[in-house]
Amino acid sequence: MVLAACSAEKLSLEELEPLPVNYREIVATHVRNSFIDPYSIRDASLTSPVPGELYVERVVGAYEKGWLVCLKANAKNRSGGYSGQMQTVMILRGGTVVNSLSGPNIQLVADRKCDKSLYQPYPDIEAKRSG
Repeated sequence: MVLAACSAEKLSLEELEPLPVNYREIVATHVRNSFIDPYSIRDASLTSPVPGELYVERVVGAYEKGWLVCLKANAKNRSGGYSGQMQTVMILRGGTVVNSLSGPNIQLVADRKCDKSLYQPYPDIEAKRSG
């Protein structure tokens, strides 16, 4: 069922609202509200938004369309240990994240949705280390 998140349909820019210029802050807010330990993040990188869609797990056959952004980061899990580099795929619309997929079970989806060459360092979300 998770692999259903991949769709070959491409969105045109005319179908979307304008690109949110503050997408980095939108992602940071989502991470603070949804990650188990958002203040432990390290080795973070982010893609620029591109038109895309994600399967809505709670509604069979439904897709959320919008600006697709991918985050790659290493953060602590529920056990307090680092989980390794994981990807989170998000759809932004209306100034917020309307759908996201993350965790070890979606990494195949993320690999298909997120262009590895588009990741750029995202140090402003990383944990601040004392020197």
